[in-house]
Amino acid sequence: MKTLITPAEAMLLALCAALLAALAYALNAPLAPLRPPLLRAHLPAAPTMQAAPFASPPLANFSVINERLVFNPLRQPIVPPPSKDKDSAAPPPPPNLVLVGVIIDGDQRLALIKLAGAPFAAGYAVGAEIAGWQLTEIDAD
Repeated sequence: MKTLITPAEAMLLALCAALLAALAYALNAPLAPLRPPLLRAHLPAAPTMQAAPFASPPLANFSVINERLVFNPLRQPIVPPPSKDKDSAAPPPPPNLVLVGVIIDGDQRLALIKLAGAPFAAGYAVGAEIAGWQLTEIDAD
């Protein structure tokens, strides 16, 4: 079997060989060390200017910000909540307990909690009171 190469194919083959040789030379040719030119700058010294000291505006200028808060859509000032009596009862200390698991069946949710000193865990639903604390939410995680 005899393969015939057309003159156009021979020209393309020769061009590919020449490009391959140029690529091989470019990859293997030694590079001359790069020496950036030295520039000498003779700039006159810039005159130094003293900045004027900053004087903040009086606080009375900012009172409108507190009166019309940006993040309040009604632009009304926030009224602080009434202070609680210092004599009010503090919450009881957190109970010593361990969450054993959670049971979720449709809308029913139970938390299996083992109190310190109890032999077994007990099931508690939302709203149950445990050692002065109320169970408000039971999630799967």
